[in-house]
Amino acid sequence: MKQQFDPLVGRVFSVFSYYAVPSVVGMVAVSSAFIVDGFFIGNYVGSRALAAVNLTLPVNSMLIGIALMLSIGGSVRCGKYLGQGNIRFASINFSYTLAAIVLFSLIITVLGTIFIKPLTMMLGADQSLAEPVNQYLSIILLFTLFQLGGLCLSFFLRVDGYPVLASIALIGGSILNIILDWFFVVQLTMGLQGAALATGISHTMGLFFVLFSFVLTKSRFRIVRDKCGWTEVIKNAANGFSEFANELSVGVVILLFNWVIMQKLGENGLAAFTIINYSIFFALMVCYAISESTQPIISKNYGALNGKRIYSFLKTASCTVIIIGISMSIIMFFFSEKLVETFLEKGDEKVADLAVMYARYVWPVFLFSGLNIVFSSYLTAMQKPIPSAVIALSRSLILPILLLLILPIFFGDIGIFMAIPLAEVVALAIAIFLVKRNSPNKLVSDG
Repeated sequence: MKQQFDPLVGRVFSVFSYYAVPSVVGMVAVSSAFIVDGFFIGNYVGSRALAAVNLTLPVNSMLIGIALMLSIGGSVRCGKYLGQGNIRFASINFSYTLAAIVLFSLIITVLGTIFIKPLTMMLGADQSLAEPVNQYLSIILLFTLFQLGGLCLSFFLRVDGYPVLASIALIGGSILNIILDWFFVVQLTMGLQGAALATGISHTMGLFFVLFSFVLTKSRFRIVRDKCGWTEVIKNAANGFSEFANELSVGVVILLFNWVIMQKLGENGLAAFTIINYSIFFALMVCYAISESTQPIISKNYGALNGKRIYSFLKTASCTVIIIGISMSIIMFFFSEKLVETFLEKGDEKVADLAVMYARYVWPVFLFSGLNIVFSSYLTAMQKPIPSAVIALSRSLILPILLLLILPIFFGDIGIFMAIPLAEVVALAIAIFLVKRNSPNKLVSDG
């Protein structure tokens, strides 16, 4: 790696840009592919299909949560090992994290396929949505290994000093997903099954590209066996628990919102909720990309005891997500009608009206969520899993559920849509308090 991009000695903005820009571009590609999925499904299959896809999101959140817990927890620990010059322990961590991901993926594929019908009912599908949910989910589960394996390897490729290659894998898979969506959904009229197949194939190609990148770059990581390997996985899980808690909480909250919306607003309300969630998803993915790109930088500087540089990287990441949040809030508030029209066939006025109303209440979420994500990610990189998990659980589980139960009592159905923005505001106050208690200089001096 060139010295100007070395996390330990390079200029802060240059290093931040070197890691963050490819990560953001890659994540924009991924989220864009997800949004294009919604475009094809909404326009060529219908609003019912959009609602069905939304019902499957809790399963995806659970799977991604496990993968992030092991992968981010492991890559952060590897970053610290690399900062200390301990290549062998970094390789042990890499080897057993990958083995755990493979084992978990295979178990999920088998169990999910066997119990697909009970799972569909548990997700809240009524009689009209059960079949499309079943069609979509049964195909997605077959590609679990490729999705989670590619995700895991991309984090280790990034911490090994190759963030650009990790992002190229994401971009390539996303472009392929868009092309296959058009081919399967529009040209072959395969409906939700075509959309699921396009997603699965793109995950497969992404995994193969990351594997090829490890060979091409002559990675410092090696596949090794060691009696302490599974202990490393347990430590990874503990350190990355906040990432799991965050993703799982999102899944639980979406599940609860789906149930409440289905009862109060029906299928149209669920479709409207799905449309606005595409915009929220896009903004959150950009913020996650920024926060995750700083983790290997921060963990390496933590290993080298560079407290001042850690503070500088944290400040740079925070300013970046604030700018993104303001931009997304403006777009959501002033251009919500145009966004909604993109995902619907003509004639879905009821869904469109509900979606625009939801947008009018949800836009403040963009102003606060980015900082919460960056602060939680910082604490994970500094190997402070408990305060990191407190932020993650507060913003994505505890506060949304409490507010979802309380606000509709006072504000009616509008209270449903106010829950998430208010949860982010309260969570930010908690996050600021925890970051001040765990400042870079304090943790470095304690370490």
